[in-house]
Amino acid sequence: MRRAAIFLFVFVLVTGNGHAGVTEAQAALEAKNFASAIKLATDGLRQPDLKAGETQSLHIIRGRALFGNEQLPDAVAELSLVLDHQPADAAIDCNALAKAYLARTMTYLRMAKASAAEADLNRIIACNPNDAEFQLALGTAFGWLGNDRRAVAFDTAAIKIKPDYAEAYGARAPAHQNLGEYLEALADYSEAIRLDAKNASYYGNRATVYHHLSRFDDEAADLEKSIALDPKDWASHLRRAELNVHRANLAAAEADLEVAKARLDDFYRAFPDEKSNPGFQDFIRAWLNRVEAALAVAKKAAGAN
Repeated sequence: MRRAAIFLFVFVLVTGNGHAGVTEAQAALEAKNFASAIKLATDGLRQPDLKAGETQSLHIIRGRALFGNEQLPDAVAELSLVLDHQPADAAIDCNALAKAYLARTMTYLRMAKASAAEADLNRIIACNPNDAEFQLALGTAFGWLGNDRRAVAFDTAAIKIKPDYAEAYGARAPAHQNLGEYLEALADYSEAIRLDAKNASYYGNRATVYHHLSRFDDEAADLEKSIALDPKDWASHLRRAELNVHRANLAAAEADLEVAKARLDDFYRAFPDEKSNPGFQDFIRAWLNRVEAALAVAKKAAGAN
């Protein structure tokens, strides 16, 4: 969830610049037509009548589009054309640059350059205090960095600005969960579901909280709901396989495990970059190995009986 929220936020940022080249490139970026946005921004930068602010906007749009097009080193280089000229010891112009720093932060996070990402974040943590989406994006980034306490703080700021912000509740919940605050996580997921009952991920994620609280019937019900809403949700199938091992429903566990693997292949076809994401691959490998090992032990024990 966190990833989706912040990616979308990066792509819909509006420059507010009136030049035709900027407007067209921004429109392509918002439509997630990244190749077109790159071309339009590049063409715009060749225009002889650009003002300084327009040049800056086009570099930022091209940087975001390169990020969306999975050209991560190029995205960093493009955004750095603007950002590296900012004095390190001076306050930044939040209106003009905060969201560009955020875009570069996201690129650094994708490249597993945590220290560079955190340095960019620290330049902008005081920016846009009344912008709920921006506060959520900051919380998301700190969550990716493993700083769950700061993630909770920024997610909470977003909720204070926008009390019916389902995504902020859904983002704060895993931060609470990582901190061992399961009742707080449960309350946040439940509020996210109340506000957006069709979001399958909220049910699947709340199921993990129920598991920690040993509320296995509630966990099973949430997993059923998640899968009903999104049959392609590989994570809920894998969670249900794990639950079925725990409950000694071994045939069901084996079936869910096979479905989870098939759905994971579908996921990689939709998001091919994740197959080369080392952090994600380590996470998936460890989870699959854990479920497969638990299933093997349970089947051996059942055979011995």
